[in-house]
Amino acid sequence: MLKDRMKGYDYSLGGVNRRKFLTTVLYGSAAIAIPGVATTAFAGNSAKVPVALDWLTNVDYAGFWRAMDSGFYAEEDVEVTMKAGGPGSPRSQVAVVSGDSLVGIGGGMLPLIDAVRKGNDLVMFAAQYQSSPVSWLSLSSNPVRKAEDLIGKRILAQEAVRGSLKALMAVNGLPNDYEFIPAGFTPDPLINGQGDVYNCFATNQPIILETVHGMKEGKDFVVTPWSKMGYPQYSNFFYTQRRTLKEQHDILTRFLRATIKGFEQHREDPSVAARLAVEVYGKQYGLNLAQQTRYAELQQQFIRSDLTDEKGLLWVDPKLIEGPIFNWMRISGRDDLPSIKKFVDLSVLEAAYGGATSLLGS
Repeated sequence: MLKDRMKGYDYSLGGVNRRKFLTTVLYGSAAIAIPGVATTAFAGNSAKVPVALDWLTNVDYAGFWRAMDSGFYAEEDVEVTMKAGGPGSPRSQVAVVSGDSLVGIGGGMLPLIDAVRKGNDLVMFAAQYQSSPVSWLSLSSNPVRKAEDLIGKRILAQEAVRGSLKALMAVNGLPNDYEFIPAGFTPDPLINGQGDVYNCFATNQPIILETVHGMKEGKDFVVTPWSKMGYPQYSNFFYTQRRTLKEQHDILTRFLRATIKGFEQHREDPSVAARLAVEVYGKQYGLNLAQQTRYAELQQQFIRSDLTDEKGLLWVDPKLIEGPIFNWMRISGRDDLPSIKKFVDLSVLEAAYGGATSLLGS
């Protein structure tokens, strides 16, 4: 049975084998460099592009693995290394600001905005997730489908979510009428009746309900993204220092062009990246193939949008950031936000696509 094959894996960490995770991350280095193309010899003058991540090197970064495996980075003469983040590791901003990494892939927009507010000249230039997978997970017997449904609920969430939750309620003109219950990264408290709704990643914890508890979305549980409640944000967005954008624009363009191709491949067949994450790029974590495959499937709804259908994957809409995203950031107490022209630069995307909307012709 699938449930039996999943034993020993920590879904809260994205299908990681608990023992290997503890050995690799907690007792070893959390920043693991992955060679851009392990089987390809680069020329000595290839441009090196170290990339800092906010999470482990699992299928969350699917398009990068496809680009590496297909040789797209080699074709662009760039040597990419992915430096894993995760529990116990500093955020990607630290590596980018210090110059240790050329590019950062950020999970949430607030840390990047706060870094800019502190005087760091960082600029966002692309985004994997058009809307963040951060969502509310509830049981169908007591569903949360809109912000109003949070009123009076026992909310299970990570401590860092407390401030964002207040902003979410304020955006919707609602009172802070709920009980906040600190929780970890597993939905067990929801299943056990300790709360009414759980803050999750739509690509992760719902898989636990499916595989461990035999539940089905819609019939047994409900997943509602924060973006559906007036709290949108990009996730797994690409950013760099402004001087890097100016001085190494061509390198960033070649890197992004290859990455776009990888995500276009991933769009057509999510299972390949799952296998690559398990067998190659996240092998050190002992990832579970069935979980990573389902993760890759669930990603698709967040990678695509009306904008990407029109202009291509990884595209960014400055108006979305300047409007709805900056709106909830101001409500959260951040009045000194940067100008959108300073914070977002589309020139690398424009150069990478060269007027096209797809690089592989699909």
